[in-house]
Amino acid sequence: MDAQRIDQAARACEMLGVCRVRGADADIRDLTMQQWHEAGAVGMEAVSQGPEGIYAILEAIVQEETFKKRWGGVPTALGRIYDWLQFDKSDQDPGPIKDVVRDFNIDQMPVEPGTVLFGESVLKRKWHTVNTLSKVSRVHRTVLNRALVVEGLLADSDPGQIELRKIFSATDGEALANRIKNSTPTNRIPDYLNCNRTQAQMMVKTGILKKLANDPSITKGKLSNVANDDLDDFLARFRAAGKPVLKPSDGMINTIEASVVARVPATDIVRFVLEGRLACVETGCEKLRFRSVFVCPDEILSAAEKVVSEKGLLPKDAAKIIGLPTTAMERLRYTIDLDGQPFLKGIEVANAHGKIRYCYAKEDVDRFCEEFVTLRELTEDAGTNTKSMSMKLAKAGIEPTMERSVLTAKVFRRKDL
Repeated sequence: MDAQRIDQAARACEMLGVCRVRGADADIRDLTMQQWHEAGAVGMEAVSQGPEGIYAILEAIVQEETFKKRWGGVPTALGRIYDWLQFDKSDQDPGPIKDVVRDFNIDQMPVEPGTVLFGESVLKRKWHTVNTLSKVSRVHRTVLNRALVVEGLLADSDPGQIELRKIFSATDGEALANRIKNSTPTNRIPDYLNCNRTQAQMMVKTGILKKLANDPSITKGKLSNVANDDLDDFLARFRAAGKPVLKPSDGMINTIEASVVARVPATDIVRFVLEGRLACVETGCEKLRFRSVFVCPDEILSAAEKVVSEKGLLPKDAAKIIGLPTTAMERLRYTIDLDGQPFLKGIEVANAHGKIRYCYAKEDVDRFCEEFVTLRELTEDAGTNTKSMSMKLAKAGIEPTMERSVLTAKVFRRKDL
């Protein structure tokens, strides 16, 4: 306030106040002196707080105007203030208020670069609306609106209803629009990566290749595409896991062929490579793209088994602890005990194609061993033979929990002994 003439300060207070009290498009031609005085007092309260106070009153004016009508840009949002600073042909300098309002416009509103605002050209855009970004990027408003909502740039908005008023970061919005423009539909990924259709679909389905919109409900349209940048990044990471060679070593074949030989989905093999689960990975000519990565089928089988074992005990290991054949584990898993639960609960581990393999929690196996005992274990503990032990148990009226043919072994409840 001290750095300007009193008439400049007074006019700034009045114009800010009248637009706050009567709206940005207020008719100021017939205002009384009392009304100007009241408006000036409102403006003075804001101006006395410096730029922060001016920003606050301008935000209130803009919010009220954009709530009442569709977004029409700076002229509509600021109304008489904009007209005063943009078109006043008098020789009267409005003072520092012009710079503050200009900064506010650029900081808070979607002003297009090159716009002459209060006598100076705007060099860089800071904000966009759906409409302005659609115009600049040439991406359809409906697609942009949904993408912006899904990505959180338009928070608390309806993805199916085009948002006309809210603004968002120009940098983030333009980056998103660029990803949409430079993206590839799933059915064209095989050409881009040099893989087949099934592999492309599975890599998208399992999230190795992420769709533009991380929304399961979006199954078609632009937002179901994969950004080209993400496809290139995937190839770079996939190849970076291997050792460059002029030709693959003996036993090394590309991922697609290895999938057929090892009977493991190619998508799982890709994960093994990306997660560093394979010791031997080689890369050939970059032009082969997806098919340029070579792996060993035998190592793939070991890696697939390791994935299952990380969730629990493999059937063969659980069977060894219990003292039963591996084939008995399936029977224990789906046969119901007296309490209505399976004798042994299995943990499902699915591969990329949904095929289930089972493993077992160590604590569940230990619990089974505490509650049940095999005939072989009883025989060994007693230092006798199985025939004698069977006869002894039969005379005592102790029956196995299941028929011997079911488990290929006799198992008893310890509490019955």
